[in-house]
Amino acid sequence: MYSIYQMTPTQITFMKVGSEETLPEAIDFARKYHGLKKEDVTLTVEIEGTRLPVASFSTRRITGNFTKQAWGGRTGNDAIYCGEEDFDATRYILSMPYQDVIRIRDNNDTSDNVGMAHVSWVGPHEVEIVDSMCDFFGVSKLEEIAQEHFNFVVENRQHEIHRDELGVLYREHVAAPPQQIPQRIPTPAEAARNLIISLSKLNVPGEAGQDGKVCAPDGAAAQAKLTSLIRQSREILAQAETLAQHEATNQAESSATEEQPFPHR
Repeated sequence: MYSIYQMTPTQITFMKVGSEETLPEAIDFARKYHGLKKEDVTLTVEIEGTRLPVASFSTRRITGNFTKQAWGGRTGNDAIYCGEEDFDATRYILSMPYQDVIRIRDNNDTSDNVGMAHVSWVGPHEVEIVDSMCDFFGVSKLEEIAQEHFNFVVENRQHEIHRDELGVLYREHVAAPPQQIPQRIPTPAEAARNLIISLSKLNVPGEAGQDGKVCAPDGAAAQAKLTSLIRQSREILAQAETLAQHEATNQAESSATEEQPFPHR
């Protein structure tokens, strides 16, 4: 015996809407159920008495929340809130391997990887997506998603996954502006010079600016500008260290090649 349950945002618990003797009959009942014509509905097919889905249908989307932050504060080590951005990760999650999906945790490298695939941000951040995933699959925690359940949802939405992939390819390749010229990345020396120029243009409190007005101290603005310049300096140092390591590796390989004896004839 299989039971069919429905959950919506207004329901605290799942509501039983039907039952069938066989799994094909239960899936057919769920597929045709009128509740799936509404938004934010998840319908699960479960073995009687287990409350663990073997199949599910949903009109929801898997939506993540990306909280943007920047290093700042008195010590420069505090994560300062810079805004939030929601993103739709439905196709991305359904394209992942099953084992990777059930391991996802909020504010963790696993959820960070999903967020960074959808939001462009350089700096500290937090990503929350697990609750939306649970609502989509109709479970209370991701570990309750069985391999067969996940496979059913993926196979049932193959047309949507394929359609979304075609849309991404179109936006990236067909609708992209023609003749885009990539920006040249400055060398560490050039970046350091630009940083020094930016520093020299900062007004010292009490000093007259180019307009002749005396600069009034603005703690928040000064902290934001200083944080930006500190981050730039760290990026310059990291780039310089990477280039130095790369050059050292190339020199070592060249020396090894020169010292290698020629084979005797």
